[in-house]
Amino acid sequence: MTTRKSGFNWYVLEFCSARTARVFSHLERLGVTFWCPLTCSHYRRSDKNCFRRKEVPLFPGYVFIKIDFNKTHSTTVTSVPWVKSFVSFGGEPVPVCEEIILGLRRRETNYWGEYSPIRGIPHELAEILLENNPMKRSFLFFKYLSNTQNK
Repeated sequence: MTTRKSGFNWYVLEFCSARTARVFSHLERLGVTFWCPLTCSHYRRSDKNCFRRKEVPLFPGYVFIKIDFNKTHSTTVTSVPWVKSFVSFGGEPVPVCEEIILGLRRRETNYWGEYSPIRGIPHELAEILLENNPMKRSFLFFKYLSNTQNK
């Protein structure tokens, strides 16, 4: 069983991905810190033989949220419209290690340039970030998160 550290921790919140902007504005009004890692997607233009680049969430339908459950109850966040729940294992929201968040942030800042090596994160996490399918990437990330909690 995972024990929560007192104070602020990062957690993963699941929401309806069709309402991203509205969920983020509600979270801003609550005054909680949140972060949605982005990646770059290329798609073909219909009128020309070229591609466009578009920012898309790395894990569609999920956002990282930094919260202290001693100060803010989890239902305050989950009562926001279009928010589903915190990612939980064994019925308890799972805190995400600060190292994982820092690794994801480093990857995001490196992504807009040419591909550069992702340094300072575990090999398993780097493999997940290189997965092209967003749904499979999310599944692999939560499997990785579950394994790190069991160690």
